[in-house]
Amino acid sequence: MTRPSLALIMRRLPFAARLITVIGLVLLSGVLGAVFAGMQSGPAATAWWWPAAGVAVAAVVTADRRSRFWVLLGIAAVTAAASASAGRGPAFVVLGAIGAAFEVWIVATAVAP
Repeated sequence: MTRPSLALIMRRLPFAARLITVIGLVLLSGVLGAVFAGMQSGPAATAWWWPAAGVAVAAVVTADRRSRFWVLLGIAAVTAAASASAGRGPAFVVLGAIGAAFEVWIVATAVAP
């Protein structure tokens, strides 16, 4: 017997519950990004983003297709904030936020088109 995927279960939630879940996942992604970015040393350590990226993918997969753009903007914003809080330079903050949002979009689209 097969069970429905987590993405399908989340998409079946009532609108308000799904909205709260997506917002919570985006914020959790930002917190994880800030915590792990603060733990990294060196000028361009990028592995800090992976735990936050997984949560960000879950947020995009949970959101309906019409909302994905806005969720990705939120992910870019929390990623930029996390990078800035770790003392990264402006170019790294901006390019990292764009790259992270693009990466999350690619994975989320592959997992739940």
